Amino acid sequence: MTRTQPKLGRLGGLVLLATSLLGSSVFVVPVLGVQMAGSGALVSWLLLISFMLPMALVFGRLGRTYPHAGGVSHWVGRALGPRAEWTIALVLISVIPVGLPAALLLAMVFLKQLIPLPKPYDLLAQLSVLACCYGLNRAGLKASAWVQTLIILGTLAFICALAIATPVSLAASTPRFDGADLGSVFQAAGLMLWCFLGLEIVANLAEEFKDPDRDIPWGVFGGVMLAGIVYYLCSATVIAAGFEQVTAEALILVAQAHFGPAGAIALSVFGFAACFASVNTYVNGFSRGLWSLADEGKLAGFLARRDSREVPTGALNTIMLVCALCTLIFYLDWFDLPQLILLANAHFVLVYLAAMISAVCLLRGWARVVAILGTMACLVGYASLGWAAVYGGIVLAVLAILAPRGAASAPAATG
Repeated sequence: MTRTQPKLGRLGGLVLLATSLLGSSVFVVPVLGVQMAGSGALVSWLLLISFMLPMALVFGRLGRTYPHAGGVSHWVGRALGPRAEWTIALVLISVIPVGLPAALLLAMVFLKQLIPLPKPYDLLAQLSVLACCYGLNRAGLKASAWVQTLIILGTLAFICALAIATPVSLAASTPRFDGADLGSVFQAAGLMLWCFLGLEIVANLAEEFKDPDRDIPWGVFGGVMLAGIVYYLCSATVIAAGFEQVTAEALILVAQAHFGPAGAIALSVFGFAACFASVNTYVNGFSRGLWSLADEGKLAGFLARRDSREVPTGALNTIMLVCALCTLIFYLDWFDLPQLILLANAHFVLVYLAAMISAVCLLRGWARVVAILGTMACLVGYASLGWAAVYGGIVLAVLAILAPRGAASAPAATG
C-alpha cells in the first residue's frame, strides 16, 4: 500500500522525467554530437534512442510492479537483500554533494549570458537558484509539475521555431553517414548517453502516481521519446544551418541569425530554465528516496518528517543544507565542472547497473533479456569513466562495509 496521497498523473510524470533528461544538455550535447560525427550524429541519436527505449520499458515494468519511493534501491533490496538496498540507496543519495552543485554551475553558464556575474555575485546566484528549488519543492509535487510543464512547452516551442526558421529540410533531418566513419558515430552515441541519465528519478516518485500500473510505463516511455525527439531536432537544426565548422556556440549563432540578439537571449533563458527544472526534479526525487529509507527505519528518524502537503521536509532540508555547503566548498575551485560531472556520472552508472542486475533477477521474458544487455552496456559505460570509476568503486566499497547487517527488508510492494 502506498504511504503517500498520490498526486501525479501520466502527463505529470512524463513532464518531470523529460525535464530531468533534457536539463542543460538540450542546447549543448546535440552540437557536440555534430562536431564529432557530422550528419552521422543523427544515426547516433537513432541508435541511442533505440537502446534507451527498451531500457526505459524495463524501468517502467519495475516501477509498475514494485512502486515504491525507494526506487532503484527498493528493487535492489527485493533482488539482492537489505544490505545491498541500503548501499545502493546511499550511492545515489551521496551524489548530492557533487551532482547538484554541478547542475547549478551548468545553470550559471546560461545565466551569465544574460547577466554579468562577477564574484561573489555568481555564488549568490547559485544559492538563489537553490532557494527557488526549495520553495517550489515546499509547494508540493503538483506545483513542480505545473511549473516544469510551462518550461518544457516554452523550450519545445523555441526549438521548433529555430527548426522552422533555419529551415530543417527533409534531407537535413534524414539519418545518413556522409563520410562519417562508424567509430565516430558510436563515439558520439557514447557521449550522448549521458543525456538520458535521469530514468531513476521517476522510480523515486513511484508512490506519487495515482495509477502506477498505467502511468509509470507511459511516463517513462513518453519522457524518453520526448527527450529523444528534442535532441534529434536540435542536431538536425545544426546540420541544416550548414556551418563550415561547427563550434560549441552553433545553436546560439543560429538563434542570433534568425531572431537577432533577442534569439540568443531567448536561448539562454530557456537553457537556464531547463537547468532549473532538472535540478528541481532531482531534489524532488532525492528527498523522497531519503524519506523512504528513514520511514522504514533505515536512517535517522528526523529525515522521515513530512508537512501537511506530504512534502518530506526533514529530507528536503537536509539535502538543501548539504548542497549549499558543497556549493560553497566547490566555489573555492577544488574541482572544475567537467570533474564534478564525471564524479556524478560514476554514481549514476552504478545505480543504473544495480537496476539492470535487479531486473535480471526480478523480471522474466523480453524484459529480462533487455536487462542483461543493459547490464553489459552499463559495465562498458562505467569502464569508460576512467579515474572517476575508481572514485565510484571506493564509494561503493565504503558504503557496502558500513551497511547495517541487521537492516530489515522493505515491505512488499503492490502494483
